[in-house]
Amino acid sequence: MRRERFGAAGRWKTVCARGANRAAPAGRSALPLGVSMDVIARLLVCLFLIGVPTLASPADEPRFSGNTIADATLKRDALGMIGMIVHGKFKCDALDLIEAEGIPADAQPHVWLPPGAGPATYERWIVTACSHKQPFLVVFWPAKEGGMMFQVKAEKVADS
Repeated sequence: MRRERFGAAGRWKTVCARGANRAAPAGRSALPLGVSMDVIARLLVCLFLIGVPTLASPADEPRFSGNTIADATLKRDALGMIGMIVHGKFKCDALDLIEAEGIPADAQPHVWLPPGAGPATYERWIVTACSHKQPFLVVFWPAKEGGMMFQVKAEKVADS
């Protein structure tokens, strides 16, 4: 639908009614390509989730040896964080083996914990992924709301 309008410069202009010009769709603002920001945001989230290594089933989980206080859910969550770090550092998505060991109180490194955090448990998880060995400091502490919180930090590897 077109109609004529008298413009500010004293000339008649042709103005398209909303929806009449297919290049400018009605509704939410769009990019010049005609794709809404919602579609782009959903696409980016999907691409991120595809690119992040996940542990979907127990068959996908790496071999785990040693002792940890983490239950299956907490272990899976910590391994998810470790998987992202390993992917970023080594471009590797396959965690092959995790060797866990507790860190004695006199050897625990200083780690920032949130104010009011309960007593923390310090563990070292040595991760083998794509023939790389990477130690991680994994710290667990009880959450105020219940459950457990954790922190994962890649440790420096000594030069051989």
